[in-house]
Amino acid sequence: MQRLPPETLMYIFVHTRPTLTHFDWVRNIMVVCRRWKSILVRTPQFWADLIGDSSWDLYGFTSERPSAEIWPRFTFAVSHSGTLPLYLYLTCVDAQAVDFLIPHRCRIATLAVSQKSPSVSLARFISAPFPILGRLSLASVHVGMQRPDFIDQVPYARIDPALLPGLCSLELPGRHFAQVGPFRSLRHLTLMECRWLDWCSCSNQSSTLSGILDALEQCQQLETLALRGLPDTDTDDSDLRAVGRVVRLAGLRDLHIEDTPRSVVAFFDHLVIPATTSLYLTVDPGDGTFMDLLTQNVKTIMLAACGAELVRFRGVPWSCTVEIHGAHGQVLRITERRLLVEGYGRQLLQVANLFSHVPRVEVQLYGNTADDTVLRRAWFRFKHLRSFEMIGCDARLHLLPFMASPEGREALRTLEHLCITWDCKYDERFFPNLRKGQMREGLDLYAVKASGEIAPLWPMRYNASACEAFCDIVAPLLASEPFSGSIQSLIVLMVSQARDEKASAAVDNIMRGRLGRLGTRLNVLWYY
Repeated sequence: MQRLPPETLMYIFVHTRPTLTHFDWVRNIMVVCRRWKSILVRTPQFWADLIGDSSWDLYGFTSERPSAEIWPRFTFAVSHSGTLPLYLYLTCVDAQAVDFLIPHRCRIATLAVSQKSPSVSLARFISAPFPILGRLSLASVHVGMQRPDFIDQVPYARIDPALLPGLCSLELPGRHFAQVGPFRSLRHLTLMECRWLDWCSCSNQSSTLSGILDALEQCQQLETLALRGLPDTDTDDSDLRAVGRVVRLAGLRDLHIEDTPRSVVAFFDHLVIPATTSLYLTVDPGDGTFMDLLTQNVKTIMLAACGAELVRFRGVPWSCTVEIHGAHGQVLRITERRLLVEGYGRQLLQVANLFSHVPRVEVQLYGNTADDTVLRRAWFRFKHLRSFEMIGCDARLHLLPFMASPEGREALRTLEHLCITWDCKYDERFFPNLRKGQMREGLDLYAVKASGEIAPLWPMRYNASACEAFCDIVAPLLASEPFSGSIQSLIVLMVSQARDEKASAAVDNIMRGRLGRLGTRLNVLWYY
């Protein structure tokens, strides 16, 4: 390596990607020889990359002060990074950090701060000019932490556009974005809830709908807007300035909102956006499903669904999502979060009723929370169902019997992709003619561990006989019309609590031999 030119050596050093916590690696390189040390010290890009990759490591997760071990390494790296831009990700900004970084503020291109309480040091730091700062993120963490030692409320950092002429991306609590001038350079804005209210002076400022509208009026060049939590949209005497008020964002491309369905719909009454804007809405249940309220605001929300070419529905135990792709490339994605598994049959039927004639529909369902009646109604309603995935629910319960029926062949004639689940716990129900010895092979065999514990051996009922019986159901369906000419890919999911490579390979071979030769792309996957 001594014969390698400096450029090649530096290429090797950079691509090892050390971090501040593994600084010994850097120190070891520097003590190999004077040449290597000279190359490292005289290569600013190495130190700039080191800072950007690991500045989070300056603090422990709950610490308010930088690590006594890592802080000297950080200052050394900054001092040797020349005039290159700095990308800083800090979990605290204290007086020591501010005093060191202020002389380097003209080099800071990204500043992301996430700390458990506001501080005078942070406010002092943000009030300095940052001529090349392109991204600024201020977030609160440690919501459950106790009130800090100080009693008086701390002034929060005010954002002055005059000090940030190149700012393109801003993320901060919505209450901290008040009484500012126009942000002509701002393209991406994220406003979230302030979790410092107990000890932050911003609690003296009411978080109102008119305050949000004031902020948006200052950002006419926005391309991306994210609102994580909206103020109360039921206008009362304290917020008369919001009555009938509308903000136009002519250049908006992406809009992200998180709140309740009713608040989201009411907020759209105060917003005018282009028809090509993509909407990403995350709602919490409480005042009906979002689909209940979707059609109430056709002027705004349904713009994204006009000329829909693709609809995706995904139901999982903790959320339900519908994604609509419009003719102009715009996307409408609605995610409904749920704490309890209550089923998503109602939402699936609502989507089927609203978008039954969309040229391409893809559905992905998890578990048994959609019953047979709901599934059949949805299958009949969708006229162009192209992809259907049923994960965690044995295909023999609902899907395969419907596919075998005359009405099922007609309803699912457009299927191109199919994902089915084979859960061995249902084998005795569907394969009663197999000999008990074959069915229970592996189930009644036990191994005695070194501890004396008796444990059942894998594969629990996944064996050659059961696999052949499962293929006897699936293969004739795939080979029959209309599925032989429409289904192009098939995924078979195998449910297991353990994995035996030899046994699973045997099952895989049978599957591929029976189903893979039908001209369909086949994947056999095991999940636990």
